[in-house]
Amino acid sequence: MDFSFSIINVILINVLLIILYKYLESFWSDTLAKPYKWEQAIKSRTISKTLKISEKKYYDKVRFYSIWFQMDRIIREEVKGDFAELGVHKGETAKLIFETAPNRNFHLFDTFEGFNENDLELENKKGGMYSSKQFSDTNLETVKKYIGQSNHLIFHPGYFPYTTKGLEDVKFSFVHLDADLYLPTIEGLKFFYPRLSPRGVIIVHDYNHIWDGVKKALDEFMPTVPECLIELPDWKGSVMIVKNKK
Repeated sequence: MDFSFSIINVILINVLLIILYKYLESFWSDTLAKPYKWEQAIKSRTISKTLKISEKKYYDKVRFYSIWFQMDRIIREEVKGDFAELGVHKGETAKLIFETAPNRNFHLFDTFEGFNENDLELENKKGGMYSSKQFSDTNLETVKKYIGQSNHLIFHPGYFPYTTKGLEDVKFSFVHLDADLYLPTIEGLKFFYPRLSPRGVIIVHDYNHIWDGVKKALDEFMPTVPECLIELPDWKGSVMIVKNKK
């Protein structure tokens, strides 16, 4: 009986030590491991309260700061053009983009109901196991409510690139592609790159991850443009294309 009680005590102590370690580790990461530029922006009060909250909640901090750094540069250098995101899902990254520059027109493209069968047909021919049920746990109204209300938020629900109709003459300065599959990614690159302002940026998520279609699309597209691909050290391997000045 005494021996069993001792074992339970040891287990409880170990559990408590693990919890304490995790707490201290997260505390250290949250308070110390931040880019100096972000800390200075906090001190100068150029970061909104809502954006600070988003930073604390955002799981992939490297991805968060990578996006914020590029948007900060675009605003600082006065790069002309709207913002866009293809692959909104529940709106977590879209909220970060919107809160960084709430006065810039921001176009959001998604089916808002999961993968489209047209895209899956090609993907699954190569042995993929993708389904229209993936990323279907969302809807347009929920995303609108989550991101917030603004005349600068322009939603384009439906199948991309058909949802770009009427935007042929729009210029873009920041584009985030998070479509996961080959077809929407390659179509996104083909649509947005020619309309990207000089010094504008396209960030593509999942290049170095499980989504083979994303890598295939970029490996096909990059030889057609003069820029090089810049790989980022975030969790799922984002990459970016910064358009040349001329």
